[in-house]
Amino acid sequence: MSLAVYYFAVIPLTLALLPFFGYLASRGAWRWPALVFGAQLATMIALRTLPIGGLRGIEPLALALFALFAGLGLGPTYLGVALRRARQRRRAARFAAAARRAEFSLQADDPR
Repeated sequence: MSLAVYYFAVIPLTLALLPFFGYLASRGAWRWPALVFGAQLATMIALRTLPIGGLRGIEPLALALFALFAGLGLGPTYLGVALRRARQRRRAARFAAAARRAEFSLQADDPR
Protein backbone atom coordinates (compact mmCIF):
# COMPACT_ATOMS: atom_id res chain seq x y z
CA MET A 1 0.00 0.00 0.00
CA SER A 2 1.37 3.40 -0.90
CA LEU A 3 1.77 6.20 1.59
CA ALA A 4 -0.74 8.39 -0.23
CA VAL A 5 -3.44 5.73 0.04
CA TYR A 6 -2.69 5.25 3.71
CA TYR A 7 -2.71 8.93 4.64
CA PHE A 8 -5.61 9.99 2.41
CA ALA A 9 -7.87 6.92 2.62
CA VAL A 10 -7.10 4.68 5.60
CA ILE A 11 -6.57 7.36 8.26
CA PRO A 12 -9.76 9.33 7.37
CA LEU A 13 -11.76 6.10 7.16
CA THR A 14 -10.47 5.05 10.56
CA LEU A 15 -11.32 8.44 12.05
CA ALA A 16 -14.79 8.21 10.48
CA LEU A 17 -15.42 4.82 12.11
CA LEU A 18 -14.35 5.88 15.62
CA PRO A 19 -17.67 7.64 16.47
CA PHE A 20 -19.47 4.33 15.86
CA PHE A 21 -17.09 2.57 18.24
CA GLY A 22 -17.66 5.28 20.85
CA TYR A 23 -21.43 5.01 20.38
CA LEU A 24 -21.51 1.22 20.67
CA ALA A 25 -19.14 0.91 23.63
CA SER A 26 -18.90 4.16 25.53
CA ARG A 27 -17.26 2.81 28.68
CA GLY A 28 -13.53 3.25 28.36
CA ALA A 29 -13.94 5.01 25.03
CA TRP A 30 -10.36 6.28 25.18
CA ARG A 31 -9.24 2.73 24.43
CA TRP A 32 -10.76 2.59 20.94
CA PRO A 33 -8.34 4.94 19.17
CA ALA A 34 -5.43 3.35 21.02
CA LEU A 35 -6.53 -0.14 19.99
CA VAL A 36 -7.25 0.75 16.38
CA PHE A 37 -4.08 2.70 15.74
CA GLY A 38 -2.01 0.35 17.91
CA ALA A 39 -3.15 -2.57 15.78
CA GLN A 40 -2.22 -0.64 12.64
CA LEU A 41 1.22 0.10 14.07
CA ALA A 42 1.78 -3.51 15.11
CA THR A 43 0.78 -4.72 11.65
CA MET A 44 3.04 -2.24 9.92
CA ILE A 45 5.99 -3.13 12.14
CA ALA A 46 5.40 -6.82 11.51
CA LEU A 47 5.19 -6.28 7.75
CA ARG A 48 7.93 -3.62 7.76
CA THR A 49 5.74 -1.15 5.87
CA LEU A 50 5.90 1.84 8.18
CA PRO A 51 4.32 4.98 6.73
CA ILE A 52 7.44 6.98 7.62
CA GLY A 53 9.66 5.29 5.10
CA GLY A 54 10.27 1.71 6.24
CA LEU A 55 13.71 2.39 7.70
CA ARG A 56 14.93 0.06 10.38
CA GLY A 57 15.15 1.53 13.87
CA ILE A 58 12.45 4.11 13.22
CA GLU A 59 9.82 2.38 15.39
CA PRO A 60 10.00 5.01 18.18
CA LEU A 61 9.15 7.74 15.66
CA ALA A 62 6.33 5.59 14.27
CA LEU A 63 5.06 5.03 17.82
CA ALA A 64 4.98 8.81 18.36
CA LEU A 65 3.14 9.29 15.06
CA PHE A 66 0.52 6.69 15.89
CA ALA A 67 0.13 8.15 19.39
CA LEU A 68 -0.64 11.46 17.68
CA PHE A 69 -3.21 9.71 15.45
CA ALA A 70 -4.76 8.07 18.52
CA GLY A 71 -4.92 11.46 20.25
CA LEU A 72 -6.68 12.95 17.24
CA GLY A 73 -9.05 9.97 17.30
CA LEU A 74 -10.27 10.84 20.79
CA GLY A 75 -12.43 13.67 19.44
CA PRO A 76 -14.54 11.54 17.08
CA THR A 77 -14.75 8.75 19.65
CA TYR A 78 -16.11 11.03 22.34
CA LEU A 79 -18.51 12.53 19.80
CA GLY A 80 -20.00 9.04 19.53
CA VAL A 81 -20.15 8.80 23.33
CA ALA A 82 -21.95 12.17 23.51
CA LEU A 83 -24.49 11.04 20.92
CA ARG A 84 -25.17 7.85 22.87
CA ARG A 85 -25.63 9.73 26.15
CA ALA A 86 -27.95 12.27 24.52
CA ARG A 87 -30.06 9.43 23.14
CA GLN A 88 -30.17 7.74 26.56
CA ARG A 89 -31.25 11.00 28.24
CA ARG A 90 -33.97 11.49 25.61
CA ARG A 91 -35.25 7.93 26.12
CA ALA A 92 -35.21 8.35 29.92
CA ALA A 93 -37.16 11.61 29.65
CA ARG A 94 -39.76 9.95 27.40
CA PHE A 95 -40.10 7.06 29.84
CA ALA A 96 -40.51 9.42 32.80
CA ALA A 97 -43.11 11.48 30.93
CA ALA A 98 -45.08 8.34 30.05
CA ALA A 99 -44.95 7.22 33.68
CA ARG A 100 -46.23 10.63 34.86
CA ARG A 101 -49.05 10.55 32.30
CA ALA A 102 -50.02 7.05 33.39
CA GLU A 103 -49.99 8.08 37.06
CA PHE A 104 -52.04 11.18 36.30
CA SER A 105 -54.64 9.22 34.36
CA LEU A 106 -54.92 6.73 37.24
CA GLN A 107 -55.49 9.59 39.70
CA ALA A 108 -58.08 11.18 37.40
CA ASP A 109 -60.00 7.91 37.13
CA ASP A 110 -59.99 7.34 40.92
CA PRO A 111 -63.59 8.07 42.16
CA ARG A 112 -62.62 8.99 45.74
